[in-house]
Amino acid sequence: MTQTRFSRVEQLLQRQFGADFLALYDESEEHLGHAGAMHGASHYEVRLSRSALQSYGSLIILHRKVYQTLADFIPHEIHALRITLV
Repeated sequence: MTQTRFSRVEQLLQRQFGADFLALYDESEEHLGHAGAMHGASHYEVRLSRSALQSYGSLIILHRKVYQTLADFIPHEIHALRITLV
């Protein structure tokens, strides 16, 4: 069985951030008709625990780590990525 893009992304984030990874949401339907969505790329929200900031030292470094983790998907499979700390 082939993993979906969503489950592959979720698995990578869980592996990288462990307990600091809280959730992944697919927001693609909210962007139907948008240029990136027309080519099949997804819009995701990544939710991480605020404690992830302690692990990475700064918000910029944390964002870079998320983007590095998902680099193989951006920009062709992931068009937009929102990172939220809760």
